[in-house]
Amino acid sequence: MSDNDITMVSVEEFVPVDSVDRMLAIAESIFTLPPQQGLALPENLKRSMVWMVKYIAPTSEFWDWPMIESPIDNETRLHVSFIGLGWVIKLVRTYTVHRQVNPLHAERQLCRLLDAITAGTPVDAVVRLKSTSWTRAELRQLAVYLKGNGYEAKADTRAFRLTVGPVVVSVGGQESAAIPCASNAMDETVRKLFRDIKRWANREQKFEGADWCAYKRRRLTVIMRSVPAGGCAPTAEDLDVTNEPTGLYDRSDRICYDLVEDMTARSPRPLGSLVFPAYGFHLGVIQPRAVLRVVAGSDTAVVGEFLQYFSYLWVSHYTRIWRYLEFEDQFVYASDVRRLKELDDQSLDGYSGKALRLADLRSRLELMNRVDEGRVNAYTPPHHRFSFAPGVAGTRSVVARLRSALIPSTITKLNNDPLAKAPEILDHAINELSRAYGAFALASSFRMQRMLQILQSLFVVAAVAQIFSLVPLADVVDSAVSIGLAGHAWHEGVLALKAHWVWLKDIDLSLIAVRLLILALGSALGIAIIRRAPISGMLKRLLG
Repeated sequence: MSDNDITMVSVEEFVPVDSVDRMLAIAESIFTLPPQQGLALPENLKRSMVWMVKYIAPTSEFWDWPMIESPIDNETRLHVSFIGLGWVIKLVRTYTVHRQVNPLHAERQLCRLLDAITAGTPVDAVVRLKSTSWTRAELRQLAVYLKGNGYEAKADTRAFRLTVGPVVVSVGGQESAAIPCASNAMDETVRKLFRDIKRWANREQKFEGADWCAYKRRRLTVIMRSVPAGGCAPTAEDLDVTNEPTGLYDRSDRICYDLVEDMTARSPRPLGSLVFPAYGFHLGVIQPRAVLRVVAGSDTAVVGEFLQYFSYLWVSHYTRIWRYLEFEDQFVYASDVRRLKELDDQSLDGYSGKALRLADLRSRLELMNRVDEGRVNAYTPPHHRFSFAPGVAGTRSVVARLRSALIPSTITKLNNDPLAKAPEILDHAINELSRAYGAFALASSFRMQRMLQILQSLFVVAAVAQIFSLVPLADVVDSAVSIGLAGHAWHEGVLALKAHWVWLKDIDLSLIAVRLLILALGSALGIAIIRRAPISGMLKRLLG
């Protein structure tokens, strides 16, 4: 495949603002690249990352962030920009018109170069594999099943973790996965693995399995062509090149593209067309391709602004997918706590960590909404700068899909974006969790008070026993009672009966009975005294 109207091929990768520590490692790896004109970019980037890791990251939305650009070779430039949600690292290769260019070959070269920059930076994903909670036995069974299908699988039942080659899947609580890098080959491995896990979970018509994989970091390839004013409609080659490379995903609306107009002029000015495939990005697709057909003679600054805006739309789209899945996990936890019949230590295990996660997720969703509304200094999305219209009647706009659609599913569909109201919903969930935890703490306090009362009574009994062991009051009382009863016939009978039982011969029953009676009376008197309000108040003041 080779064309002579291609003017640019770019490959970009996104690093979320949550991963600022990983961005520092990426900035350090850029030093290994051989730029032809100095080292200004890696030095400036690393300097900003060093300070951002500790100080600037929490307030990054208030800082202006200029695009950092540096040449890599005669045709390739490295761009690093901050779009509020995180950093876009882009490698751009430009070409003169009428030069024969193979875009797939250029993509492979740029991917290898980007691999050198982001090497050692794993990709996390929120996944959905099974509708019911995992057990240790099921995890072991799944490992055996995968081994039987040719995988190198190892189950860690203590940590609820499954390691299959380079893929690490965690199924304890919130399901997640981690892979070494963002590449189509790795995505293909994950896709096949999750399909097999889904097949295992759906055995015996249980229908518990799923194969969702919402990557938190992805790549994007953009191929830009220069076309005449009437040549905005995509060609068959454009549709073919935007097919997902692994062939493991189903594409809907194959002939689907947007006509783009620049709205800043006195009258709308055609900018070109955008071809971007409609895939279920909740299932995977780590590096899709887009084709931008730009009308020849268009303002390069306007085209550059549109490219950055499209990067933002793509990043915002798949970020909203995995943020929604996280929101779903946290909201389900809050809902489960509300439905508990009784609160105990086990039901609220890990409460503090999950409550903090809820609060953090709420702040992240609020940041997403503020970025989209243009209330973040680093980047203001030009929503009204460009207009988009479906190029084919009856199809949905590419940009409208990226801005609002989330998860198309087999039975149910999540077409409307629920994240606009998610912060408010999470606020209610946090308040309800706080009330539930307050009730649990109050009930625990009552139980603790009862336990302290029991321990207090035992302490009084032990103290009275110690006093009577030092003062032989029981012996005196027992002697007096024994002398007073010595002349009675029934007393003599009791003594004769005691002598008849050999095991009672050396036991002074009357002394033991008197000691128990005095101990009970003394303990009751001590508890009554301690519970009197003046005495109780004095003890609280003394003991703090």
